[in-house]
Amino acid sequence: VAEQAAAAAIDSGAPLSAAPAVAAVRERFPDSRRADALAALFLESTKRFDDAEEVCEAAIEEVPAEAGLLSARRAALAWGRGREAEGLRLIAEHLDTYQSDGEAWAQAGDWHLAAGAAGADAASRAAFCYEEALLHAPTSAAAHARAGDAFFTAADATGSSFSSSSSSKASSLEAARKHYGAAIALSGGGGCARALWGLVACEAASPSSSSSSSKGGGKDKQQANGGEGAENAAPLAAAALLKKYREEAPDKVKLVEAALEGLGVKAAK
Repeated sequence: VAEQAAAAAIDSGAPLSAAPAVAAVRERFPDSRRADALAALFLESTKRFDDAEEVCEAAIEEVPAEAGLLSARRAALAWGRGREAEGLRLIAEHLDTYQSDGEAWAQAGDWHLAAGAAGADAASRAAFCYEEALLHAPTSAAAHARAGDAFFTAADATGSSFSSSSSSKASSLEAARKHYGAAIALSGGGGCARALWGLVACEAASPSSSSSSSKGGGKDKQQANGGEGAENAAPLAAAALLKKYREEAPDKVKLVEAALEGLGVKAAK
């Protein structure tokens, strides 16, 4: 309970109030790696970065086999201090040993996207990390939405950088659609606005969307988007978005309508 209270105080932006609980945990469990990780988190939250790093290093050196929490904490500490390359290296080292750490895989995905300035290589690395995370949380709508974002970013970066990579862009968009669709299904059909917007964005970014809309061609567009189901997904997603905004944020409906019109996606009737 003391550990949870301390973590809650740190998360809520009141780290100094966590000091008694952190001390109590450390006193009760002096040889616990969880207690060490909590202490490092507390020290980091109070800007004592060098002390936090010292706690991590000492615990990892003392009992390497039980240092999973500390190696992940050390990576987060490096990232939090602005040492992005070091953070990515340390999280990769952590995952080499603790491959079943789904949270660390998701964190690595976030960091690759943040550090890569939306480049194709960084987005592909992030997508790989998110799919590894999904092995440990296959029913997480949020994890599927994050994977969809990574694949969409990879498709966008690839399409804008290399004119000869249309097939790579199409495969990345298809993977993005798959994950966005899973997120929508797992959230009850309309609970994940992020995934609904993702499906709409995939339609707008499809290599054939502009040409098919100007020529009125339906068959070619179906093939490029993966069939009739893929073609119909974006209008259905747009309709679900409008319904969601009408119910939850009616003052934003006109903005949503304008955004959908700008993307060239019409909501299904």
